[in-house]
This record gives sequence, structure tokens and C-alpha cells, in this order.
Amino acid sequence: MQLEQTSRNVFDTLPNEGHTFRNREVLSSTYIPEDFPHRNTEIDQVAHILRPALEGSRPSNILIYGQTGTGKTAVAQHIRRQLEAKVTLQGSAIHTAYINCKQVNTPYGILANIGQTYTTDWDDSIPHTGWRLEQVYTALCRKADESGAIAIVVLDEVDALVKKSGDEVLYHLTGINSDLSAARMSLIGISNDTKFTTFLDPRVKSRLGEESLVFPPYNAVQLRDILHQRAEQAFYEGALDPQVISLCASRAAQEHGDARKALNSLEIAALTTVPGKDGTIQVNMVVAEACIQKKAVVYDGDGDTHYDTISAFIKSIRGSDPDAALYWLAKMIHAGEDPRFITRRLMISAAEDIGLADPLALVLTTSAHQASEFVGWPEARIPIAEATVYLATANK
Repeated sequence: MQLEQTSRNVFDTLPNEGHTFRNREVLSSTYIPEDFPHRNTEIDQVAHILRPALEGSRPSNILIYGQTGTGKTAVAQHIRRQLEAKVTLQGSAIHTAYINCKQVNTPYGILANIGQTYTTDWDDSIPHTGWRLEQVYTALCRKADESGAIAIVVLDEVDALVKKSGDEVLYHLTGINSDLSAARMSLIGISNDTKFTTFLDPRVKSRLGEESLVFPPYNAVQLRDILHQRAEQAFYEGALDPQVISLCASRAAQEHGDARKALNSLEIAALTTVPGKDGTIQVNMVVAEACIQKKAVVYDGDGDTHYDTISAFIKSIRGSDPDAALYWLAKMIHAGEDPRFITRRLMISAAEDIGLADPLALVLTTSAHQASEFVGWPEARIPIAEATVYLATANK
């Protein structure tokens, strides 16, 4: 017998965010507020460095450091908008560009994306591929000179560019002013990793870090102020227990003062709260505590924790401690690490740490690499774990 069709729509049973969020966007990590609690000093420092651009002179390059969630990107974007607004009023010749180097991380892509910000004419734009790098660089210089402007280029996550492609493009960009006649360019590099400059050519390091600023982590009181500001804009009155803000702030303060995590915890708590019979939501401490407790393993895919974990993994192998090696391997697998990254390090360890003491070590790790490439996760964990134990117990 054919089931009777109902008119119920699957979306009818979902909670109505209209009873909770006034403006959910303000909790997003990409939201740029008009006011930045506890970052006025840093904003003033960056503005002071960039001020010469309004007077027709090239500002110094800036490197901005700070852990995740300390407001580096938001402040840089805010100042960029403020600069553009000032240019509109004064008519100054200033050009700005923003590039996330995790998304664009090749020399060609960086130069092409900067060049494309100078034109809206598709026929006159630099193609995404197909030119020689020198040709792209020459086209960028031409477009910059045609504008005659002071260019402020923000390279967010610049360490990701260096790790992926080296410092070749930074060498070109930090020296570009010697190839410009009517324009000038300044760079703002943003990084979570204070160590990445050790991999730079000394000339690039000196040019890129003409000025450097550090954004310190927020403390619990500062995070509470930030959450209060955003919550007033994000939620309708009565939708949020004020104690939830203190909870999210204190927990985020314990994790490197990360405002992004605090805001994310607040949003998740609201989204997972079961609405009442009238459809309204009241985010309380019970729900917030449960959300915060469900934290993922601490592991960022390309930051300090990432490299600390693989370092501990290899040190365990060198120390002939298979139990410890398997622990660090399990942490990387749980976090979704690329198996090729792990097997490459195993092959290096087999060649460097074991070498001719056990020639089969390299053969076995190469086989584990090939097997993991063929089967992928989750089955790849088996040959990789076997190779790990073999290396940890092998003669060295």
C-alpha cells in the first residue's frame, strides 16, 4: 500500500533562528567590527606606520605576529578599510590589496592576484596560469606604475607561503620598489608563527621586517568584553544567560587567549540549544558547558602544534620507544593528518636515523608509503603503524 503523502516540510521542524539571533554574522571569524576592545594600541601603531602613505611616501613594511584569535587579520582589514575611506575623502593615490596565503600560496598566484586588483577589465587582467613568472612580475610592475599609487599589500598567513613555496616571491616583492618609477609598494605580513623568518633569506628578512608588532593573547577579562560587545549585536535580549559569556571567556583564555574560539563556543552553544514550546531559545550554562567539553584534539594542521607533534613522533622513534611513537601517530591520525606527510617523515627517519644499521627499514617504510597511497585512510593506519613500530625497535 502506498504511504500517504504529507505536506510537512523537513525544514518546518528546525528551530527558528529569528527568535535567537539578531545578527549571527557578528560571531563569525570573518566579521570586521567597527570597534576593537583592547586593540587600540596596536591599531594606533599600525596607523602611525602607514600614515606616510597619505602624504605620498612609502610606509615601512610591517610584520604582525600573534597567536590565532588575537585580532591580527581583523585589525589589518579594519585599517585597510579606514585607509580607503580616508583616500576617498582626500583623493590620495593609495591602492590596497589583501591576499590569504593559505589560499594563494604560489609565487605566480601571489603576483597575479596583486596585479588583478589594479583592473576590473578581464581582457587586461593577468591570467591565472600560462605566463612565465618574470612576465607576471613585469606586468605587475607596469600596472602599479600606471596607477601611480602607493600600494599597501596585506599578505595574511605569510608563513604558509614560505613553507609551501619558499621566499622567492617575497624577494621580488620586497625589492619591487627598485623596479617601479611612478609607484611604490609596502607589505604587511601577518603570521601566527614567530619562527618562520628563520627560513628567510637575510635580505628578505631585513626588508620584510622593517617594522614588527606582536599582538598579545587576550586575557579572560578582555575576552569577556569582546563577547559582551558581540553578544549585544548578535542575540535578542533574554536569549543568552550572561554567565555563559564568562564561561566562554575563561575557557578561551586558558587556550592561548583565542577570541575566535570564544566566539565559536558562544555560537555553537546557541545553535545546539533546544528551543522552548514558544520557539524561543535561552542559552544557559548547561548547554554551554557541554559544548565546550566536546573539544577536538588540540592539533592545528600547519602551526606550532603540527610541527611539535611530528617532532615528538620522530624523537620517540629515535629513542626506541614504540609506545610513545604510536601515541603521537594516533594523535596525528585522529586529527586527520595527510598520510603522505607521515610516511615521508618515516622514510627520512629510516635513511637518517637507522641507515645501514638496518637496510630493510627504508624498504619497509617505502612499502608503507606506497600501501597508504593505494588504500588511503582509515586502512592506511595499519601499514604506517607497522612501519612506525619497526623503526622504533630497529638497530640504530
